[in-house]
Amino acid sequence: MYTVKCTGCGFGNVIDEKNCMKCGGSLFEANLLHHTEQLRNLNATMQQRAYPKFYTFNGCGTTLIDYRELSDGIWTATRWVTIIGLPIIPLSEYVIKPFHSATDSNAHRFEIIRTERPSIVRILMTYALAVSGPLPLILGFLNQSWVNRTLGGPKAALAMFLCFGWFIFVLTRFMGSDKAFKKAKSN
Repeated sequence: MYTVKCTGCGFGNVIDEKNCMKCGGSLFEANLLHHTEQLRNLNATMQQRAYPKFYTFNGCGTTLIDYRELSDGIWTATRWVTIIGLPIIPLSEYVIKPFHSATDSNAHRFEIIRTERPSIVRILMTYALAVSGPLPLILGFLNQSWVNRTLGGPKAALAMFLCFGWFIFVLTRFMGSDKAFKKAKSN
């Protein structure tokens, strides 16, 4: 059973009542405000259900990658199919407005303003990053005897640590959502 507060005296009345039980004033305005709030909540829920779902498990699934700011608070991001965190297939590009969730501080929530086709330049740049991230590690691993012989023990180990650091940097560049959602949290 829902209750509404009388706008005149603040007394909580059963929503079905037409007049306040305490002061006798009309509850029309209070009922209208209550139903308007319910419609807003329903509208927000339906909009959330209409958005595409982004699911990843151990880096495999669909996620937004390559966040770029367009204007104050408006960003673009490309939805990709990923495997082990690396982008494989671009699906679409979204113009979004990130916002801070009042209920879950760790959740990345956003409003989708519109959907666009991903640009070929951004796709190629993302693929270039995807290749350049693990490539030094793979080449270093495949040629470890040559690297060790050429650089020597400590320098070769340092080179591999630097390659690993580059790989981590590239992976964090893919996600890039930190900038967008930090700004949304501060607003």
